[in-house]
Amino acid sequence: MNSLVIFFLLAVSFTKAAIPKPVVNANFGYGYAVDVEKPITADGFACMKESGYDVAFIRAYNASFYGTFDKNAISNLRNADSAGLGAEVFMTPQPNSHKSGGTQLLEVYNGLKYAGIAANRIWVQVTSPDKWRKYYQTNVAFLTEIARAALVKGITIGYYTNKSDWARITNSASAQAKFLWYWNVNGTGPSGESPADFSDFLPFGGFAMPLAKQFGKAESVCGFTVNRDVYLANNFVKFTGKKSDEIVVGNAL
Repeated sequence: MNSLVIFFLLAVSFTKAAIPKPVVNANFGYGYAVDVEKPITADGFACMKESGYDVAFIRAYNASFYGTFDKNAISNLRNADSAGLGAEVFMTPQPNSHKSGGTQLLEVYNGLKYAGIAANRIWVQVTSPDKWRKYYQTNVAFLTEIARAALVKGITIGYYTNKSDWARITNSASAQAKFLWYWNVNGTGPSGESPADFSDFLPFGGFAMPLAKQFGKAESVCGFTVNRDVYLANNFVKFTGKKSDEIVVGNAL
């Protein structure tokens, strides 16, 4: 009997230990976010919310094959919304596809629209220079197609990139959109993190000031592998009213 009681108490203690503690508060003026590609459950996002994260960047388009709408996007957006997280979407375009940049942007727009999700802003991933075209003029034209298609639909464009990637892919062209989410990571896991603020930012490509930064890559948060980000929290207002049936993404920052 005593052994059963001891076993039960140990089991309870291990269960409690598995509950993540809130993360350390972000530096003044910043908030914590995650960016995800893999499916995250509603409980997973709820845990992240309880752990101090207020925004989720969710991939809505991936570069597989010729570029395709991300099958995990809708469930991730709904789960994040149900947990009370602000949501932003990003697309990883396929610059070597027969589909134009504009077509790929419209695939994101339509994929969200058919699921009852409205997009105010879409972030375009401009990283991994070896996966882009050899000539920067072609890459700039591709990005211009995306920007024009977004403009027609009333969508604001932002870019997920950094100074080195932008220089190699666009020859340091001046960006047509001024919203920047940059990355600076020294490796995977906590040991590869850079400062969780914008102290390392240097202007480039017409970007005077970022809105967000990825500072950690492939880290475990609430049992899920995600990337860690910070964002300027000055303009972010936590939602406290009655939620609408429609999910709106791209206004969390």
